[in-house]
Amino acid sequence: VRYKLEPVDKEWKIAGDMNVIEYNYLPPGKYVLKTACMGEDGKLGEITSLVIHIQAPFYLRWWFFSAVALAVTGLLIWIDRERMKRKEAIHQMRSNIAGKLHEDVNMALNNINILSEIAKIKADTEPEKSKEFIEQIHTKSHNMMIAMDDMLWSIAPENDSMEKTIERMREFIDAQMNRYAVHIELIIDERLKYLNLPMQLRHEAFLLFKESINGLLDARADDIRIQMGQDKSSLLYMIECNNDHCDIEELNRFLNNRKLAEKLDGINAKLDIHIKKSYAVVECRIPLHPSQQFM
Repeated sequence: VRYKLEPVDKEWKIAGDMNVIEYNYLPPGKYVLKTACMGEDGKLGEITSLVIHIQAPFYLRWWFFSAVALAVTGLLIWIDRERMKRKEAIHQMRSNIAGKLHEDVNMALNNINILSEIAKIKADTEPEKSKEFIEQIHTKSHNMMIAMDDMLWSIAPENDSMEKTIERMREFIDAQMNRYAVHIELIIDERLKYLNLPMQLRHEAFLLFKESINGLLDARADDIRIQMGQDKSSLLYMIECNNDHCDIEELNRFLNNRKLAEKLDGINAKLDIHIKKSYAVVECRIPLHPSQQFM
């Protein structure tokens, strides 16, 4: 028996005693297997032909390549849209922060201008009053510089993480301990640095944290202990302090002032205080979106 597989074989081949034909790893395509018997005269008899179609595997079909191309194109479009959304969201947050900074600077400058005019008028007739107004100008300008520094720090791309915000909190605590000569212990759950919080929420949470500490220090609280972590669906920080020498009236004024209320409302946060005989506890909860929490 002779055989030939077109277009693989150019010449006829002998099937052998077992009459077995083997072709391994044939590529996809159309083949024609021809067989015939060789007579004693050396001539081929009637040729039998068998048409064979080998289909390509699905991952080599045109429709698979088309589907992959469409999927890759769709994925690239989706990635680009998400990138643009994130870019727009960051731009919007930075615009909001910049707008608030502009508003605060404008208000502070107006106040300083008014105070300077009054101080100028009082300088000759009431020098003591003039000194008071100058002191107010100094305080407002100093506070404005701090606020600008915090805001510019927040919108810097290299600080766009919770880990950097925690470092900023520690720096603030160190500065307050040196300034007021008080002991402040800060304990932060290390997992907090992995929280995926938006820039504006981190900024507002940091300002609220500073406002709380400054309020306690102004009320002459000492031996302050701060714990920060996540409680269920909220970012939680608890501040416990010794109130033996604390001005409770000043503390209540701080808790009920309009500026603090605006900061709380801005991020839907809740602030509670529990005043005991020898200590006070301030508890602040900032709600988090499920995508911003750690498990």
